[in-house]
Amino acid sequence: MYLEGIVSSILRVFAASWWFVVPLALAFILWDVWLFYIRNRFRLSIKYALLEIRIPREVEKTPKAMEQVFAALMSSYSYGKTWKKKYWEGESEDRFSWEIIGTAQGIYFYVRTPVGHRHLVESAIYSQYPDAEIFEAEDYLQHMGTTLPNKAYDLWGTEFVLSRENAYPIRTYPAFEEKTDEALLDPIATILEVMSRLKEGERIMIQLLIRPTGKPTGNDWVKAGEELRDGLLKRKKPSKKPGILDEFVLLLKNLLIAPFEPPTGLEEKEEKKEENRLLAMTSGEREIIEGIEKKIAKLGFESIIRFIFVDDREHFTRAYVSAVIGAFHQFNTHNLNAFRPNKSITVINTGFFKDRRTYLRKRRIYDSYFRRRIPRKAPILNIEELATIYHFPSIAVKSPGLQPVATRKGEPPVALPIE
Repeated sequence: MYLEGIVSSILRVFAASWWFVVPLALAFILWDVWLFYIRNRFRLSIKYALLEIRIPREVEKTPKAMEQVFAALMSSYSYGKTWKKKYWEGESEDRFSWEIIGTAQGIYFYVRTPVGHRHLVESAIYSQYPDAEIFEAEDYLQHMGTTLPNKAYDLWGTEFVLSRENAYPIRTYPAFEEKTDEALLDPIATILEVMSRLKEGERIMIQLLIRPTGKPTGNDWVKAGEELRDGLLKRKKPSKKPGILDEFVLLLKNLLIAPFEPPTGLEEKEEKKEENRLLAMTSGEREIIEGIEKKIAKLGFESIIRFIFVDDREHFTRAYVSAVIGAFHQFNTHNLNAFRPNKSITVINTGFFKDRRTYLRKRRIYDSYFRRRIPRKAPILNIEELATIYHFPSIAVKSPGLQPVATRKGEPPVALPIE
């Protein structure tokens, strides 16, 4: 009887308000459908070029050089689309896909860029790696088909997201420097070492898909970082300028306490409290504050990291999955930030209807990789973090699978006769 009363009450409310609720719900659904249509139409209208990059082994560069490459890509940012371009034409910021592919034949570095930004990408790379070779390549995914798994191939995949707020940084390349012998431990060496052990038919594919973010709306992550920092410092929001009444009350208070201590102003008290909080912090707490300030001080990109392992269906195993995930653990810290697999995307092998759910997730992760899709809400990584994850190996990396430039090219002498 009690349940029937609840159901009848719900039906009466719906009967009285359906004329408002149903059109409102349909409006939200139609709006999402419209946005999906115009954004997909805009994305398909953009022409892309897949560029393969080869770097000489003897070039001695740190990830700092790659940081400058990512910084140059910020020039593609539009600094805010108009309402018409966003919601009528479906325009969004241009995206760049930086990819590392490992096969039994070797390790390859690619970047997929809109054709309109190809010169920007090439100039940014050549400015830091003048001996590099960049040429357009055929999309390596075409050989496996548009959908996986299929009769020939099986896969396992995931996306890496941040475990904490965007303002917390991961462990970046300056932390890999050894001060004792002034050596640099290349953070990409672990991933390349795993790729160099692949057998025939096995493929490891890592995709770093980025989209610039900045003013006016992209700086929301910077403001969130500043608020997070102020919250950790227990800093109050800036108050209004003291009025005449506040100053009069302060004057009376100073007159009363003058025999015991010197008078103070309103701003001086706040500064003293701030200094006391900083002095009371531990070294670990100060490291967190410094890490947040350093991250939000540099240019940021919406970023998604995808990892897929592909093998022939007959010989498929997950032997390299834990090795690659373990390689990403080197960027993690307990007190700052860390990478973790996205549970809603990661291929699963447990639970109810596990076979069907696992198959659908495999299709989803490969389709996202194949089409280079970036979600609406993606983690924010700054250029230092991006350069830590994706950069060209230094001379210290001895992985046998690397595909370096075979010969170094040079300009002809200035005085070389032409006749």
